[in-house]
Amino acid sequence: MKEYIRKIVNLFINSKHNNSIESDVYRWLMEPQNREEKDSALRDVWNSTSAEMDSTMLLSFGNLYGKIDEKSRQRHFNIKSLIAIAAVLMLGVINVGVYIAVQPSDYKVAMVNNYTKTGEINTIILPDGSRVKTNAETLLVYPKEFDKDNRTVFMVGEAYFDVAKDPSKPFVVNSTNLSITALGTVFNVSAHLDNEDITTTLLSGKIEVTCSTTGQTHIITPRQQVIYNKDTGNSRLLTDVNIDDVTAWQKGLIIFKNESFATIVSELEKQYDITFQYNTKGALNRDRYNFKFNKDATLDYIMNIMQQVIGEFNYKIVDDVCYIKSTKHL
Repeated sequence: MKEYIRKIVNLFINSKHNNSIESDVYRWLMEPQNREEKDSALRDVWNSTSAEMDSTMLLSFGNLYGKIDEKSRQRHFNIKSLIAIAAVLMLGVINVGVYIAVQPSDYKVAMVNNYTKTGEINTIILPDGSRVKTNAETLLVYPKEFDKDNRTVFMVGEAYFDVAKDPSKPFVVNSTNLSITALGTVFNVSAHLDNEDITTTLLSGKIEVTCSTTGQTHIITPRQQVIYNKDTGNSRLLTDVNIDDVTAWQKGLIIFKNESFATIVSELEKQYDITFQYNTKGALNRDRYNFKFNKDATLDYIMNIMQQVIGEFNYKIVDDVCYIKSTKHL
């Protein structure tokens, strides 16, 4: 649950969103349910951002806390979580003082937080009838009811979107530093936090992909793909993409095309609920590999095939840890 809460917080502060959705998320943050996990996640945000905040900001937080009645403080906040929420709000979009001043004492959660567990696939029907299929370790956050102007969701992981047509309400998927806008279309987004690339692939219709860090925009047509690198902020457009490979996970297949060893084991961790420990030096981590497995294959079978193809590494699976040692030389 702690990692789940942290994903929601990180996803929210790294995405673009309107005031209505901001308010819903802030209400959820300040509700007493899962208070300890939320405090921990917010404290991490505070620790990572407090160095950027000056004394004026800190003083305003203290003044704000002093204006909140004791009953409300005891029911909804503690000082650390309040300051952390204030940091999120200040560094995010709106002023914390204005928000809390206009809110009633009883908060209502208006967001749905759907997390697909390791090794699972989930199908979600959104309020407008759009269908979303989510892959393992995917977080989808959306309002219980879309507002009158747009349909905005937040996503980390991998998901297949079949969007209900509504020309009056653009459908927007926000993920880390990337925004995808559609009216009625089918597309796949792969945006795991531990992957350096966010990949958006269009199956039908037309979508607009915007990179928030650079403002670069791609309008793509079917069988095209935008790959955005979170480390460099650069994006590139690919054409004539193999759609079967992109959607293979829905058919119970695990496909790797020209992927690094690190990317492969990261995906296997999501599918098999296991941790890999391996040395990152040497040719093993420099090369690229192609594999195709059925999702019901055992991890031992997969590792055995990889060992035969790649060669020069040993592995041992003990409980929920797979130990790998490369025997290749630099």
